[in-house]
Amino acid sequence: MEDVKEYKGPEKRVYPRFQIIFPVFLRLSVIKEGNPTILELGGETVDISLEGVKLLIQEEADALSSIEDAKEGRGVDVGIEIVTEKKRIKAVGDIRWFKAESPEKVAVGIHLKGMSREDRRIWEDLVKSIALSL
Repeated sequence: MEDVKEYKGPEKRVYPRFQIIFPVFLRLSVIKEGNPTILELGGETVDISLEGVKLLIQEEADALSSIEDAKEGRGVDVGIEIVTEKKRIKAVGDIRWFKAESPEKVAVGIHLKGMSREDRRIWEDLVKSIALSL
């Protein structure tokens, strides 16, 4: 697994992150040797923003190679389903980074790049309400 160096300078993100836990399902659509496979991994959010999420998922050998392929743009589509109190929000995204958090867990950073109009509205309202509650 690739070693990710943690950034130690001033914050560069456009949108602030908020620590909150939601159940999540990460779906990786993989095509290898002409055969499509969908890997579904359960986990939870660590933090969220308007445009991204950090997830914590179980480490699985097949999944790690697919996560790395997705990060490198090698033919793996990434879908995510975030289970909130109001709705299961579905999105597609890009994996920006991943690293081992423990022997059994992997942290994954995902840029959310596509949602339905309704899901986007709910997501924005959710993130804004969390920001206002702090």
